[in-house]
Amino acid sequence: MKSILRRYHDSAVFYEYVTNHFFEGQRLTFVTLLRPHAPGSFREEMLKGVWVIPGSNEGNRSLGLEFDLNGHRAIAGLKLDQTIGLSNLRGRPMFDYDTGALSYGALKTDADFSFVIDKGAEVEFGAMYASKLEFAGTTLFEMPVTKVIYQGPGEFMVPNARGKLPVYHETVAK
Repeated sequence: MKSILRRYHDSAVFYEYVTNHFFEGQRLTFVTLLRPHAPGSFREEMLKGVWVIPGSNEGNRSLGLEFDLNGHRAIAGLKLDQTIGLSNLRGRPMFDYDTGALSYGALKTDADFSFVIDKGAEVEFGAMYASKLEFAGTTLFEMPVTKVIYQGPGEFMVPNARGKLPVYHETVAK
């Protein structure tokens, strides 16, 4: 922990650094989870309330985190490899849900970034560049199947073609 001056106020920062030489194509991924809190209210257990979801980061292609958010279970999923789901190089859409969906525990989606907050009686969720999002076996968001968006030769058409919505956010009752 280190004391810093941030926006003209004394603050504390936790940090870690890595030095290395990288070759073309290599990458180092890190995630920062910010936990706002009132001055003087920091508790050590705040650092222990975040878990990497097992199996969500195989081959460093994706990452799923589960954490406590104000007493509610939250899951965030991040697709690090943008080629996941790329199934059609000869037409559009180039991606499809069946080959691009990833599971982050109870969250399953083809989104580049997604989150779900289970608030008991309701579920808040959001996604970026997604065609479908499921939580605990229930579909919360799904773009309709359409043939209108297809561009390219007929023999390369993606089955169940769906568009991807750039950004989506909603809260629904369970």
